[in-house]
Amino acid sequence: MRRAITPVVILAVVSMFAATAVRAAAQEQRGSIEGTVRDASKAVMPGVVVEARSPALVGAQVATTNESGVFRFPALRPGRYEIVATLQGFSPARVNNVALELGQLLRVDLTLTVGGVNETVDVTGGAPLIDVKQNAAGANVDREIIERIPKGRDFTSVVTSAPGITDEARNRGIQIDGASGADNRFMIDGVDTTNLLNGTSGKGVAPEFVQEVQVKASGYNAEYRAALGGVVSAITKSGGNQFHGDLGFYTTNDSLYGDVRPTLRLNPTNQNLAEYVTTPPDDFTTWEPLLDLGGPILRDRLWFFVGYNSPVTATRRTVRFLDNNQTATFENKPIDRIVNWNVSSQLTPSLRGKFAASNERITGGLALPGIEVDGTSRSNSSLFPSKTRTDQFNDSYSGVLDWVANSQTYVNVTTTYFTYGSHEEGEFSDSLRHTFQASNLQFAEIPAALKQANGYADFRSSSRIVKDDLNRLNLNADITRYGSWRGQHALKAGLQIDRSAGPP
Repeated sequence: MRRAITPVVILAVVSMFAATAVRAAAQEQRGSIEGTVRDASKAVMPGVVVEARSPALVGAQVATTNESGVFRFPALRPGRYEIVATLQGFSPARVNNVALELGQLLRVDLTLTVGGVNETVDVTGGAPLIDVKQNAAGANVDREIIERIPKGRDFTSVVTSAPGITDEARNRGIQIDGASGADNRFMIDGVDTTNLLNGTSGKGVAPEFVQEVQVKASGYNAEYRAALGGVVSAITKSGGNQFHGDLGFYTTNDSLYGDVRPTLRLNPTNQNLAEYVTTPPDDFTTWEPLLDLGGPILRDRLWFFVGYNSPVTATRRTVRFLDNNQTATFENKPIDRIVNWNVSSQLTPSLRGKFAASNERITGGLALPGIEVDGTSRSNSSLFPSKTRTDQFNDSYSGVLDWVANSQTYVNVTTTYFTYGSHEEGEFSDSLRHTFQASNLQFAEIPAALKQANGYADFRSSSRIVKDDLNRLNLNADITRYGSWRGQHALKAGLQIDRSAGPP
């Protein structure tokens, strides 16, 4: 049966007046810097060349002030920037260490003074460089913070450091301002990776490959339709003019963990009784190697970044089957292989592009028999070792073009594709299979041959998942036009096409 969601087309026109401005970057992959250049008498200066340079940026962004002395950089990657203004006959003015975060719109004003071209005026005072033009509530976690805070093995684990955000497994994970974990939208490099079935995060990325994570609880744009809770956006690292890379690994095992906590269950011989039990702990070892490398393909023109990690957890369980009194050890060892990569380019002085992808392949592990407090198992010994597994894939792709036509016009085109699915491999039964969803051992009137514990099955599975693939295709195009008339204004119009579909 085919699951398909009719394509959604969204046309938005937004005008923000006075001290407000529209975020130029669709789906929060970058930030913006704008400002005004004046002379010593506070008069505005048109025709001034302004450059933005950063280790995070391919080449340099160049803008020229308009008749109002205003310059704009509507599409910059997050990072630390140096802003320099130059004009013949005046000493260059420079502002260093401008920290631009994901989705921010910062204002940087500069003043030129008469002097020689070999003199540079460094601006160290003035108003703090903060975003005062947007009303979104949320937080940003940049690379420096990610490296220093406790976190899990996925980018979503860092967002709980922001106020008002918790992670509750019983409510589907990340809760933002009290909304359930299924009410959020999750974005990675512009790709909507929200699970199509349950609304949770549908893709993981190791924190080592993430440049910045942003979470917004309110005030986000219309691009994030269907978000009732918050929006979590992440961008991955990119290359630079210098080669850089890291090599490392994570490992843990059962000896590094504390005592096993008791769990609550229904007694297998009497389902009317609940009890706390502590079963023997499994032996397990987790090993996750990591490797990333970034650098130039063509200096100041074309960069690359690639990251690879492969978490593997081997779990071993020893049981004595009650049906044959035999003792055996079984292993569950799923293997996860993940590659994150991107290429970014300065195509022309006014046109930039980026292609990013993440490819994941999981070879599923084999099921383990159940275990009781005394190390015995009520599972069917003939079904072990298991001979079936579930293999999975999870891929995302995004292509982005940013065109700054002039100081008044900015165009963004973003297309993304997200797909994931699973299928089963192994041996399957042709016999009619009986499984027990609850124990019936407490009923004396049932024949002994028909009494079994919860989870018991008499044959291997007689059905299998051949293909269970889902995908989402998105196209987002918008144009922003800036103007000045009794204040600053921005008019933004956009078209969004979203198509989601399930297996045939």
